[in-house]
Amino acid sequence: MLQIPSERIIWKLDAIYPEFQANLKHHPKFQIGGEKEGKNIFSHFVEERVRRYSPCISKPEESRIHCSRLSPYLAWGNLSPKWVYQLTIKQQATSNRYLKNQMNRFLSRLFWRDHMIQKFESEPRIEKENFNRAFDQLVKAPDPRLLQLWEEGETGYPLVDACMKCLIETGYLNFRMRAMLVSFLTMVFWQDWRLGTNHLGRMFLDFEPGIHYFQFQMQAGTVGMHQLRMYNPYKQSMENDPDAIFIRKWLPEFQKTPIPEIHQWGKEQSLFAIAKRPYPAVNLDLALQRAKDVHFQFQKSIEVQKENKRIKQLHVNG
Repeated sequence: MLQIPSERIIWKLDAIYPEFQANLKHHPKFQIGGEKEGKNIFSHFVEERVRRYSPCISKPEESRIHCSRLSPYLAWGNLSPKWVYQLTIKQQATSNRYLKNQMNRFLSRLFWRDHMIQKFESEPRIEKENFNRAFDQLVKAPDPRLLQLWEEGETGYPLVDACMKCLIETGYLNFRMRAMLVSFLTMVFWQDWRLGTNHLGRMFLDFEPGIHYFQFQMQAGTVGMHQLRMYNPYKQSMENDPDAIFIRKWLPEFQKTPIPEIHQWGKEQSLFAIAKRPYPAVNLDLALQRAKDVHFQFQKSIEVQKENKRIKQLHVNG
């Protein structure tokens, strides 16, 4: 397995491409732009890092190394999806079965990327409007205090806050953690999805409108056709950051806090004094139960079902 210092943020490319080390001095926590850098990163991915693509794709720390990290180059036009696809297929021709499978999983993400962009091109109104119009009846009271806590990574839930701090500093998060941030804002803090799109759009180095707005609504449950996505931050931290490496990296206040207590932060109020981190702003169990009750009721409604037929006709059968 590649041994790459986590504090270097990206990969040990400086050992392979010496100019990369010099470029890092300009923006040490951001990926370097340009076609040349994009091609270097692609080569290193298909030749080395792809080996642990699937096992690491959902983990906030390991994904920074073993995911492709090509999204900014695709979003900014430094690389084309066609070029990435063709060269990945070429690399597969000389790879073993395991590596071919890893690359196939990567290519499936590339296909989904274009699929979501096509949805946005077919119905650009979803930048501002609910994908399923029946959810216009779901009104959530805006809470500027909760929105600010979410934007600043001060919600009181360690993994949520670590993800936001990381995103602000580096412009990157893996897909699972991005989904959790949106789910937390819309399901736990019970805020309208539109209140969060601009903030994350400004933070993402790889902001792509076609993906951004559709995925926001997927996680917010306003598409109506898909299974509800509600991410429990306690469960996610135990499964995807079991040693709290990522959490402690971005929330150094937890350096001396025992790992089990980090994963259960806030369930025992006496723990508050240990790490000097905020106590959870809302009760997670009550918030998730409210979200489930409301959304399941909406999904069963005649109005949502009618809209689902329209959506299917336009985006699936059309």
